[in-house]
Amino acid sequence: MEKQSIAKGTAVLSFAGIFVKVLSLAYVPILIMLFGNDGYSVYNVAFYVYAFVYILTNSGVPVALSKYVSELRANGHYEDAIRAFKIARFYLIVLGVIFSAALAIFAAPISALMNYPQSYYAILALSPTIFFACVTSAYRGYFQGCSNMTPTAISQIIEQVVRIIVSLPLAIFFLKYGLGISVAAATVGTTVGAISTIVVLWFIYKRASSRNELIPIADIANESSDLQIRPSFKKISLKILEYSVPITICVGMQNFGNIIDIANTKWRLLAAGFDDTVASSLHGYILKSQQLLNVPIAIVIALAIAVLPAISGAMARKDKQSVFDSIHTAFRACFSISLPAAAGFAALSSGIYILFHYGPGADILMFSSILVVLMSVVQIQSSILQGIGKLYSVAFLITAGMLVKILCNYFLVAIPEINIYGAVLGSVIGFSIPLVFANMLIKKHLNLKFSLASFSAKPLISSIIMGSMILPLKSFTKDS
Repeated sequence: MEKQSIAKGTAVLSFAGIFVKVLSLAYVPILIMLFGNDGYSVYNVAFYVYAFVYILTNSGVPVALSKYVSELRANGHYEDAIRAFKIARFYLIVLGVIFSAALAIFAAPISALMNYPQSYYAILALSPTIFFACVTSAYRGYFQGCSNMTPTAISQIIEQVVRIIVSLPLAIFFLKYGLGISVAAATVGTTVGAISTIVVLWFIYKRASSRNELIPIADIANESSDLQIRPSFKKISLKILEYSVPITICVGMQNFGNIIDIANTKWRLLAAGFDDTVASSLHGYILKSQQLLNVPIAIVIALAIAVLPAISGAMARKDKQSVFDSIHTAFRACFSISLPAAAGFAALSSGIYILFHYGPGADILMFSSILVVLMSVVQIQSSILQGIGKLYSVAFLITAGMLVKILCNYFLVAIPEINIYGAVLGSVIGFSIPLVFANMLIKKHLNLKFSLASFSAKPLISSIIMGSMILPLKSFTKDS
């Protein structure tokens, strides 16, 4: 099986990520036309709930599997890497069954707790997707641990295409039965897309296995003569658990914070004196801007996915130079992606909203543009810390930042003059905290001297020049 470099792995996943996000952006205006801003908020709330349960079941074990597989393969234990995959897949199947059932059972109280009772049917419709997504994540985690990002990329593209093809006709057909039913119908494509992904990944895995690509032929003899040092079923299970628990806490707390933030933000808008419809619409502005911010962040996530096994493998080999090189590459690429994207969003926010028929709220995107940089850097720092074994440190920092974000939103959003802009400011503060402390921790643990300013200097200057050139052209076009 082909082992890809960080650059190639990032490129492959980035292409898939951009393709998926662009399809999503094209998909959003149609949903807004169908449901309106208020209905689109209902749709997004259901997906935030789904995303939280998805994170609980799919964030820890697949990432832990990727890290562990990369370590095993770095030391030549290819068969043990396959065993780890099969054990992790079994655990994910069990988790999928439990959490799919739980989400279906508690769909009604969750929708009421979120102040969006109309999201009940959508949450219910999304519940079986958890099971299928769990199976998918096992295969993706294994291939990523092999530093082969192509299967993940292919499956992501197929999943999104199937999702849209299935969802839109169903949403249109069921619109006559009411908003709640139509929104639920629009989520069915997510389940069908997840099923199609399982089929694709299973086929790729079986083909690679039949071609002896999972274990290099030159290493089969070494594998058979190395039985005495192979980890037992219990040891593999405990290692996956050791890695997955802090990763699940880290990502789970971040997404739990997002869910609390959704309920908290709308609640505080109501406390500020806005009626329910206006509060939902204002909150929809934040959700729409986040959809756009996620496009460049998808590339950074691809970079983070590629960096984790590279650093984990280098640490297993005790190759500090490769660790340093990977960190430098990751930060340079991160700023080269996020800074121009932030400048583009800030300068072209109104034009982007017009292009995608997003309606009002372009100024939210302009003020939120700095979040692209903050979220991207935190994403890369998290992968670096996970790669070097500082798993609980990442969980603590992300949790602390999220708690501060929720606290800021509680006070700021309730001020009528600030309203939804308080959520933007709270996010800036919330992501700044883990960014600062994670940077200190990386340098201290690896005894590495570097400055984020040095990595960001050239992209920052280029982004400022780009933005300053766009603004006059924008004004000229508007005047003419």
